[in-house]
Amino acid sequence: MGRKGYKRRVSGNRMRKFPGAGDVLLIRPSTGFTHPEEGKKLCKKRGKGMRIICNPGHSEQQALNFIFAGMNPVIFSPCAAAAVLLSPFSLWGGEATFMSYNVKNGTGMDGKRDYDRTARVIAEAKPDVAALQELDSKTKRSGGRDTLQELAVRTKLTGTYAKAIDYSGGSYGVGLLSREKPLSVKRIPLPGREEARVLLMAEFKDYCFCVTHLSLTREDSNASIDMIAALAAECRKPFFIAGDFNLTPGSEPIARMKKHFIPLSDFSQKTFPADQPAECIDYIWMYRGRKAEAFKVAERRVIEEPAASDHRPVKVTVRY
Repeated sequence: MGRKGYKRRVSGNRMRKFPGAGDVLLIRPSTGFTHPEEGKKLCKKRGKGMRIICNPGHSEQQALNFIFAGMNPVIFSPCAAAAVLLSPFSLWGGEATFMSYNVKNGTGMDGKRDYDRTARVIAEAKPDVAALQELDSKTKRSGGRDTLQELAVRTKLTGTYAKAIDYSGGSYGVGLLSREKPLSVKRIPLPGREEARVLLMAEFKDYCFCVTHLSLTREDSNASIDMIAALAAECRKPFFIAGDFNLTPGSEPIARMKKHFIPLSDFSQKTFPADQPAECIDYIWMYRGRKAEAFKVAERRVIEEPAASDHRPVKVTVRY
């Protein structure tokens, strides 16, 4: 122990003071945190938002005090930023907006295929990730065009596609539009006796995000939910899934889903059919493990779009 109860740390042959509990620190936003007696830098900010790397401490609240104290002195508590340092996220790292939209291949309630109209609905929602269902890829009925890429170009987002079935000289499936390019992508076949189904899983920096379009058969839906839950349990990042589940909130498979996942979208808001919504069958979920408590819903709503598709889009914004 050194003078005034300060601990001393040895670095080579040199002894230097280390702050103890109750010591006053001064914040210098451009460089980090300093001890007033010697002006030595103790902590530094790194990355986006307010993430910091400091000498160890014991109070997460003290780490928050560091952030919000402005230029005022703050009281140092040993290991103040340990929780921040060990967290996989930046402290107050930001906000993410998710969207689920069955776009019916860009075809509206008027029977007209209009990629500009569909893209405008997506762009106005400003999603970080949009989960899209019913996408044609180079089919005869779409004139050989790739629906997801048509929308990606118009929204200036990155398109990632997963085929569910071969169809009409091309394929038909689901996809994601995202601001970030996925770090990795997986395509997982799901059961569907009336039509083969698929799950598309994309890994991003802070989380994994999936899109699916579940079977109309209850047994297949239950089996798919069990497969998705097992996949989420193995994921090392927060896990989100969105899509057209072809299930109403009171159904048995949705009750099964709730055992593993937190509903982020509002079940009380109807999504289908778009012109006069009578039921909710489109959802956004988060797996109950992997730092789920760090994500809070800031906004959730069904977008009032009655014409661009036969479904209305679902939008959720989370903060973490």
